[in-house]
Amino acid sequence: MNALRTSRVVLIDDEPKEAMPMIQALGRLGIGCIHVTGVKEKDLPKKPYSGIRLAFVDMDLDVGGGNIKAVVAKTVNVFKHVVSEDSSPCLIVAWTKHADYVDEFVQALEKEMPRLVPCLLLRMDKPANASRLTVKKTLTDVKRFLDTNWPVNVLWAWEQAAHDAVTATTSIVSEIAANEVAAKPPAGTLVNKQKEWKASLQNALRVLAQASGGQAITKHSVAACLLEALNTLHLDAIERGGKPFEGCNTHKLLSGDLPKLSPQSVIALNTRLRTAGPDARDPRPHPGDVYLVSCARRDAQPIPGVHVAPRAMVADFAPRWTKDKGYESARRRLEQLKDRGAGATEIEIAEKALVKMADDLAARCRCALVEVTPACDFAQEKSRMLRFVGGLLIPSGLSGVFNPDHRIFLRDLNELRLAEPEGSWRLVLNGHFVFSCVIPPRNSKAKPTFRLRQGVVADIQHWLSSHSSRPGVLAID
Repeated sequence: MNALRTSRVVLIDDEPKEAMPMIQALGRLGIGCIHVTGVKEKDLPKKPYSGIRLAFVDMDLDVGGGNIKAVVAKTVNVFKHVVSEDSSPCLIVAWTKHADYVDEFVQALEKEMPRLVPCLLLRMDKPANASRLTVKKTLTDVKRFLDTNWPVNVLWAWEQAAHDAVTATTSIVSEIAANEVAAKPPAGTLVNKQKEWKASLQNALRVLAQASGGQAITKHSVAACLLEALNTLHLDAIERGGKPFEGCNTHKLLSGDLPKLSPQSVIALNTRLRTAGPDARDPRPHPGDVYLVSCARRDAQPIPGVHVAPRAMVADFAPRWTKDKGYESARRRLEQLKDRGAGATEIEIAEKALVKMADDLAARCRCALVEVTPACDFAQEKSRMLRFVGGLLIPSGLSGVFNPDHRIFLRDLNELRLAEPEGSWRLVLNGHFVFSCVIPPRNSKAKPTFRLRQGVVADIQHWLSSHSSRPGVLAID
């Protein structure tokens, strides 16, 4: 039943009679609403609901009197058990006549649920008599508030469009299954019709998964292949779904000068756009898989059959060690020793320290291998070999040292924020390091750290083929 958890509105009120008019009004608009009384802790959901966008909250949940802090503490405790902290942006309609209750609620919520940002809050007076609750006016006030905060409306409209597109995609696949049944002789009884439809639906899903996975599909990869096929249908449904942002004031996005996001936000978005986690269900190497090894090693084998010399790869980048402040300071000290005629031993010690410093800086990087087998060859199992291009995963603090500087044999994929290895990194590929090997067995211990998305892999393949086939020109300087 978890697949049917789609409600995005909750109403927290200890009096069901007072909550019912609003629930019924939302129902008439086609909006599902979850009602929670909050009176007994055992009746609270075992897990907070995620994706809640609108919450009507009675600020006084039958605590039997008490001061403001006690009343609000009860309300916040119920709220955090009902609404997940990742439900941003969430509009909270606070039902109370007391503005001080709202102030206390906001302060407590910021402390208890700091990730619920922004905390959009609209206070409304709640009449003592439920029959006097004007539902139409309440919903009108909510709409007016959203019109004022129109960027929130844009996100909500997109979320609804995606939900509607999923519904349309489900209907399309179901309709295809029904059409397949209709093309056959009548099945007779209702039970037989249901069996035929189920078998037809299974066939439709199998064909979709097979279209994505091709001959390479296995029991480990079938779920990922089906997801890719359904996602393609989902995107088509969104594009055919009309105008999801109609009335959302999206034209205001172009007002004023072009804004700039912080570097951290740019990195976070690019990471989502360009990378994904490796497919843990299918152990085979996939196009876009990235394998990493430490640059501190003299020789490494990130995947069976591929030997990498990290030091040679680092040297080919022609690192500008002097761009590192620590290295440059040590280099200057060495020059000063030479200028004042220091002893050979002292100079030798300083030179070795400088070499070690360069080795330590290089050791902070990771050698990277990116699988670049064409997707069609992989899907149809035409390739008997895996193809890789090597490069460096460089800590953002060393970007200046390994600056690609428009060298055509280097491909800079810009900064990424990774969970493993943790931190901000810059992935730069090197066209001088191209590898291939036979496909390793399924029980191979080699595991990719992350995966580049298909569009990024296609861009790498285009660059690599262009670099490998560039013509030489005979000329005299």
